[in-house]
Amino acid sequence: MRKPEPWNTNNEKAPGTSAKRDGHQIPSTRAQLRHWKTWIALITITAATLMGWYAIWSLLFIYWVGISIRNKALFFVEPIDMKDSPVTFWSTVCCWLTISILGLLQAAGFF
Repeated sequence: MRKPEPWNTNNEKAPGTSAKRDGHQIPSTRAQLRHWKTWIALITITAATLMGWYAIWSLLFIYWVGISIRNKALFFVEPIDMKDSPVTFWSTVCCWLTISILGLLQAAGFF
């Protein structure tokens, strides 16, 4: 008997895959491109860091703040839900915003 895939406790066919005759699943082209935004971001921050453009991290932190507020949850070392831990949630959001603002000010040459 085949061991179930870790993402699938019912051992059903994964979305975006096709089954071979031996029971293994082959990712389709669409499934391989599923995380294209993540790959673009990784390439961008790697290139920006190598070129010394650290303000890109400030923009990334601002993006994370927006996503966290929209989802009412964030992940920093561990998941933090706004409803369960509002002080920790808002402290982390404020810290991220402060880091972002300072990074952008430094990139603009204010200090």
